[in-house]
Amino acid sequence: MNKIFISHSTADRQVAKILAAIIKRISLEEIEVWYSNDNAAEGGFLAGDNWYEAIIRNLKESQVVIALLTPNSNNQQIGRAHV
Repeated sequence: MNKIFISHSTADRQVAKILAAIIKRISLEEIEVWYSNDNAAEGGFLAGDNWYEAIIRNLKESQVVIALLTPNSNNQQIGRAHV
């Protein structure tokens, strides 16, 4: 299964959620989407996860990365470092 990683600011979690839902719907659930604030049981950070390792692991498993660049992400130092 193909996988897409959505990089986003925590402040943009609703935008990431909507984008993930659209991608899943138009792909007929054939594309897995991962973003850190996903509340689904299989998504986002799991209990006990090292957030950095979880991000790296999911980046490596993904074929596509979508970076949500908004004023929110531009104001976070970690966001600028990833870009």
